[in-house]
Formats: sequence, C-alpha cells, structure tokens
Amino acid sequence: ITISGGVGPYAIATENQSDPSIATTQITNNNQNTATLEVRGIGTGQTSVKVTDSSTPPKTTSIQITVN
Repeated sequence: ITISGGVGPYAIATENQSDPSIATTQITNNNQNTATLEVRGIGTGQTSVKVTDSSTPPKTTSIQITVN
C-alpha cells in the first residue's frame, strides 16, 4: 500500500499496531513524501492499523485489514 500526502516520514502509531495473530505491518519510508505499508496475513480475521505523519499536529489515518 502506498502512503502519500501529509508530511513524511510516516509511522505506525505504537498504541494502534495491528493484531499480530492476524497480520503484521511495517512501513518503509521511500522519500520525504511517500512510504510503503507492507501487510502480511498471518491468520483469519480483522484488525486495523493507524498511520501518522510528521506534521504538527500529526495527521492520522486508520487502515482496516481483513485476512480471509
């Protein structure tokens, strides 16, 4: 998943990491204004992850993850 908009670098909100029994997530910051969110399905279910940017105050978005 490509992340853009806001102000990089981007991070996963530590208090809102995905449920590791369902999926793991990792952000790779490509440059100042884009990043890649990698999601790996582990088990069946739904979870979510919140991604924040580096603006002041930070902007946050929630991404829903469903693994079938």
